Amino acid sequence: MDSPAPHVSARAALDRLDPLKNAAVLRDFCAGRTPPPFEPADHVTAVRALCVTGSEHPSNHRALMEFVSSDTGRGLLERLRLQVQWEHFSTFGDNSPTRLPPAMEQARGAGGADLTVMILLGYMRIIPGEFLDQMHRKAPGLTPCQIMNLHPDSSLYYKGTKKQVLKRVIADGYPYAGSCIHIVNAAVDTGEILSWFAGDPPPETRAAADPLAALDAWHKAQENLWSPWMVVSALGRLARAYREGDRRFIAGLE
Repeated sequence: MDSPAPHVSARAALDRLDPLKNAAVLRDFCAGRTPPPFEPADHVTAVRALCVTGSEHPSNHRALMEFVSSDTGRGLLERLRLQVQWEHFSTFGDNSPTRLPPAMEQARGAGGADLTVMILLGYMRIIPGEFLDQMHRKAPGLTPCQIMNLHPDSSLYYKGTKKQVLKRVIADGYPYAGSCIHIVNAAVDTGEILSWFAGDPPPETRAAADPLAALDAWHKAQENLWSPWMVVSALGRLARAYREGDRRFIAGLE
């Protein structure tokens, strides 16, 4: 028997995703149309969110900051019982493929937070194992933490950089396109998916003279729209895991 066509496998991976982790479900909850996609933590969780970007003009981070500063974003964080202190670290211009700002590990020792979460937004570099060990180590005075990444595919079926992912989407006949927030672990693009979105690129994108540039533009616009919802959803799930003492999702728990 012939092996399944690539787009069939990609669609199967998309179909296996938890529908309650779809960012659209959180948006519908925020609008009062559906129940919450997950039960918020019992108490307010103070989160220190360290956003790491690698580009000169990080549109994902800008979209996130605009969202959490809006009435909708602030109201959603309150309903999810999240008190978030946002910080931004840029690695643009740093030619080191693996180095992250030293302030990252130090941030775990800062007071006032229950949980430290590093959010990689368009970072597109492999995190070295020793840095993961540093961020996950348990020691007095260090807050529990987790590292999560915005990846340019909904299901992690397509791995690699955004350009690599989009080229495969085109080669496979546009089965879907999207992004996800997943936990970063020692293997590349394999961690637990915390939230996602997916869509079908429109006919004009598929028929464009430069299909890669057209898909990249469509994907960027969709990601800027949905990534704030995905980040907040992921933070809410991590806060609940922290409150429940779930060591599968939170490192450094006592």
